[in-house]
Amino acid sequence: MTDVSGREAFASPPAPRRFPEPLRTPRLIIRRYTLSDAPALFGAVNRSRTSLLEFMPWARSSHLIIEDTEEWIARERARWLAQDTELGFGMFRRDGAYVGGIGVHAIDWTVPRFELGYWLDDPSVGRGYMQEAVRAMTRACFDRCRASRVEIRCDSRNTRSARVARACGYTLDGTLRAHARGTDGSICDTMIWGMTAADADAARSAWDAADDALVA
Repeated sequence: MTDVSGREAFASPPAPRRFPEPLRTPRLIIRRYTLSDAPALFGAVNRSRTSLLEFMPWARSSHLIIEDTEEWIARERARWLAQDTELGFGMFRRDGAYVGGIGVHAIDWTVPRFELGYWLDDPSVGRGYMQEAVRAMTRACFDRCRASRVEIRCDSRNTRSARVARACGYTLDGTLRAHARGTDGSICDTMIWGMTAADADAARSAWDAADDALVA
């Protein structure tokens, strides 16, 4: 249905083309990086490099010296200013300690559609931080950016990443067979976990309960 101007009379308002930050959860602050974060990010990557190399191709050649990290942060800040299709966030505990990174990738504001990617510093694994952060990022995509769909993609062998997606209410929409090369050079399958706006509405009570449990 159209109005006298020819526009869709019942069309939803356009999504704001700027991703919100910072995001606050019971235990974390998720925000864009600043140059002062370089030592913490550099230390975390190098402390966790062996683990990261299993599934993160960038870990092979990134953050080898502190200047690499400073340059990476400068590029990320430029992406933020341009609201690029790839945006990186740091995850920090409320006491300021750095625990890992999470990013929004393959952004398409015309849908809108987003993809999440993430990693943790080794000492922070197993504490529930990633599920906490993914819940917050997913909420932001749907509530503040009016997402139609959010995805998480991972190597089918990456059971930890898949566990996070499943725990946060994402559905395994399918697996692309022989879709990519792993960091070891072998051909691997890619799992595609998806969530729609309707899925998000259905997951909210579980998200609230999980967050409430962290402050109980």
